Amino acid sequence: MSLDELYRIAYEHQRAGKLAEAERLLRLIVNSKPDHAGALHNLALIAFQTGKTSLSFELLHQCIQLEPGVASYCATLGELYRLIGQAEQAVRFGELAVKLQPGFVDALNNLGVAYSELEQTDRAISCFQKVIALDQTNGKAFNNLGNSLKEVGRLGEASVAYSHSLDLDPSMAETFFSYADVTQFEPDNSYLGLMEKLRSDNGSLNDSQKLHLDFALAKAYADLNNHKRSFEYLLSGNAIKRAQISYDEGLDDLMLSRIETVFTKALLSEKKREIAGNSSALPIFILGMPRSGTTLVEQILASHPQVHGGGELSTFHKMATSSSYHRPGSPPYPDYVVDLDSAAAAKMAANYITEIRKLSPIAVRITDKRPSNYYFVGLIDLVLPDAFIIHTARDPLDNCLSCFAKLFAVGQNHFAYDLQELGRQYQRYRKIMAHWRNVLRPERMLEIHYEDIVTDLECQARRIVRHCGLDWDPRCLSFHTTNRVVRTASAAQVRQPIYRSAVGRAQQYGKVLDSLKAAIFST
Repeated sequence: MSLDELYRIAYEHQRAGKLAEAERLLRLIVNSKPDHAGALHNLALIAFQTGKTSLSFELLHQCIQLEPGVASYCATLGELYRLIGQAEQAVRFGELAVKLQPGFVDALNNLGVAYSELEQTDRAISCFQKVIALDQTNGKAFNNLGNSLKEVGRLGEASVAYSHSLDLDPSMAETFFSYADVTQFEPDNSYLGLMEKLRSDNGSLNDSQKLHLDFALAKAYADLNNHKRSFEYLLSGNAIKRAQISYDEGLDDLMLSRIETVFTKALLSEKKREIAGNSSALPIFILGMPRSGTTLVEQILASHPQVHGGGELSTFHKMATSSSYHRPGSPPYPDYVVDLDSAAAAKMAANYITEIRKLSPIAVRITDKRPSNYYFVGLIDLVLPDAFIIHTARDPLDNCLSCFAKLFAVGQNHFAYDLQELGRQYQRYRKIMAHWRNVLRPERMLEIHYEDIVTDLECQARRIVRHCGLDWDPRCLSFHTTNRVVRTASAAQVRQPIYRSAVGRAQQYGKVLDSLKAAIFST
């Protein structure tokens, strides 16, 4: 049998998912012809699919050395780099693929996603528009375009892009989810019936598709004030999601209890005598429960010309929980703080400032809007004593319902998918924030209530700006027009002027929230 025939059969096996048989034939080809770039390329794909990541990259680089002018090899390498989180490398090889073959639709689409991950949203939008110009039946490109338009606040255009995607393929559950997020449903919305029909076809849907449709339908029925129907879908979607994740709330409980035990007034006083702390006033930490108004506060500040909105940064969390900043053999956070010395604290603070400064070389302030930084308030106070801290709070039931109604990004807020776990986490959060208020000096942390912003935007915006040591700028009142990338669960909401409909939202759900209420307010 010729090598060409072997290659064809191997390709068919690979397409059918018979990877072991495909790999066996491809290796026969490579043993006979070591420079067969096509076989090496397909072996690289199989290696990646079977968890042999290093081998897959080694084989692909070998392909490109053998045939540097083949765009598909560069495109594959770029996409695999993106899948392992190396977006810069993904862009490098994606751009090379498009340069070699300008009309390469898949490469353009993947390059756009890589640009998006680097927050180069204008370039991402350009890529997706080029794909659509080349292929107006490409539903994936319309969906990707919608995602990028949403991030920069072009919600109407995003809704149209999602609609085009759904018209091409009405079975795309995740696109329905995205469409629902940027759309205010009216009774005559034709997509509502399509979502219901698709969701009723249980046999053809996997769990991911079901939960995306559940959250989309819950949003649609909430818009239509059918809160009973909305809540039924929320219960279904959250139950599916909760079954997919591993979450031990006992670990959260233990962590917050240890934080409260370690960070006493006496410890903070003692450590402040030992540790000078970094005097940088660059960071603004905005923290609190998810869906409590953190994104709104950040958007108000990011509308100030001297402030860069950094978004939900993982930087401080990674540093606080890293073993790099305390002695070998020391216990993990928070217990190592008892022995934290000046050198380690200085290193942590300097590295943090260096990392966030990369987001903007000229900003006077940079926000870090990771809600869960409330775990680290005491450590922030020690190592960055001149950083600004803003705690956002909201009515407990409204806050928890808003969490329960939102499908968060992968890895985030695992406590949010069960009403009782959610309520107990809220109780723990409220307890630790009371502890921080007790051990910090009164002016150290600004408390902002979502309901107060809604009632008097200018008064609260002025408080926020003043707390951060900045002069007032009226652009902070037009926060919804500020042109910046927003990637949080509230990305669509902060593109709207202040609205009151979210205040008291939980009251419309009545007794169905009794278990949540009991968990929040139990003693």
